[in-house]
Amino acid sequence: MEYIVTNCIVHGVLDEIQPHSFGLLLDNELVAVMLGTKEKFPKIWKPNELQPIQGQTAVNYFSLMADMQIGAMSKSQGRMKGYQLVTCRVMCVKSALRKKGIASTFLSTCISNSQKEGAEAFFFTAPNKASQKLATKIGLKEYNYIKYEAYSKDYPLYKKLEDKEEICKGYLALFKPF
Repeated sequence: MEYIVTNCIVHGVLDEIQPHSFGLLLDNELVAVMLGTKEKFPKIWKPNELQPIQGQTAVNYFSLMADMQIGAMSKSQGRMKGYQLVTCRVMCVKSALRKKGIASTFLSTCISNSQKEGAEAFFFTAPNKASQKLATKIGLKEYNYIKYEAYSKDYPLYKKLEDKEEICKGYLALFKPF
């Protein structure tokens, strides 16, 4: 997972991908982070870029994220090609502060800031029910999904690693019409 996180916070690690991450401080304490990237859609991964992704969890998570974006490209019938896309790769809120509206306000702010900074679309991958509920709460519309059961056929160890949910959903916020 280090490699995925590094790409979200360090410039120049990968060609054509910029870090696009946000943090939320409350009383000088980091209480929420959204680790994301900004790239021209779709990102075509080069073999040398994939080599550092090691470990079953990282490989499965990265593959899921890549497949969700491929699904979005397919559903848009190529109309998003070339869009500046921000992808939320990881988002978390300090556990003691959950269920207080922080995540919904924070994610909404991340989306607004992404648009202000030139993104033409924002993609939020919601791998579990809590993140899917969050996306619905702030008005994001489900755009695509992957059923974990089908996905675990290609990645058999994935079933042991995921949150035991049935579906991973992708939500897309478009700032520029097709």
